[in-house]
Amino acid sequence: MIITTQQLNINFPITVVLFGPEEFARFTKARYGKAEPYNEFLPFVTSGPPKVMCLPAMGGSALDSLTQMALKKSPSLTNQLNLSLPEISQRFTALVGLHELGHQYIAELEICQSVHWFQEMMANFIADAFLTDISPTDALIWQVVNEAYEANLKPANRTFSGIHKGNPENYVWWQGNITRRAHEVYIKYGLDFLQKLKNLSNVKIYHEDDLAFIIALDEIAPGFEQWAEKYGHIITNDKIQMDSISNNIREETKNAIAQNMPNLYTSIYSNQWEKGNTSYNKIVMSFLKDFETDDFKQQDLIADEIEIRFMGVNDFFEKAKAILGLKKSVQDSRTLKSGYSL
Repeated sequence: MIITTQQLNINFPITVVLFGPEEFARFTKARYGKAEPYNEFLPFVTSGPPKVMCLPAMGGSALDSLTQMALKKSPSLTNQLNLSLPEISQRFTALVGLHELGHQYIAELEICQSVHWFQEMMANFIADAFLTDISPTDALIWQVVNEAYEANLKPANRTFSGIHKGNPENYVWWQGNITRRAHEVYIKYGLDFLQKLKNLSNVKIYHEDDLAFIIALDEIAPGFEQWAEKYGHIITNDKIQMDSISNNIREETKNAIAQNMPNLYTSIYSNQWEKGNTSYNKIVMSFLKDFETDDFKQQDLIADEIEIRFMGVNDFFEKAKAILGLKKSVQDSRTLKSGYSL
């Protein structure tokens, strides 16, 4: 089973940008107002247009450092490769480009990704499928490094919302963990998993609820609940809640897959709308006013991690960086308007 652009009917141009320490410092200073050190750099992609993936060009990035640190603790794994640690890390960094490309493939397939850890898992699913079928040598490097991540890095937060709650080591551990699950799913279910996810996109349970989502995934590809419990992604209280909703969610999931529902939401979901808390209106209007005046006084109302999809940006940021970016966008907008008025 070879994953190709023809097989998935996807074809788009994408630009690759390679950052060394100097380039990364210039980029972060221009984007965030402060140059960040190269040893904090993890690869990323922007959805565009244009679509751009950004990868480390040299050793010393956060990805390189964490890769070599994890591999040093697993000599039994690295002995399979007959390569030095820097060589393994360098090749793996290149392979991460397939993960970044995977983000764009999943977006093109219009598979809903509102649960963020799942965005990362599905990007890894695409990368893993390609490597498994096309390049056994690279597939072994891919699996060895991700196994080393999971075994040897220390996650700061194992709960589903914790993928962005911690340092780069936490984030990379998560990548190893979800990549190994993605590999298990691909080996057992192949690309059929993607089609079932597309059918599920119309169901309310697919959106923004990690526990309900895990149940739905487990119905599609059994093993997700066991995986989530094994690695501490769900705890005892979560299991109690999941048990109380499992039957309904599994039934709705089976119906969605069987019927390939054409409507955006099920009739059950449409009938559940109700008037929200009006006090939130004031909070939203206050935030918009802060945005217009470039003055974010009520920062305690803003989450620690913020997803921004605005002016060509589509990524997650820490609160402080997000606010700096929003302020800069306001300033840039004012400069643009000023330029037009002349």
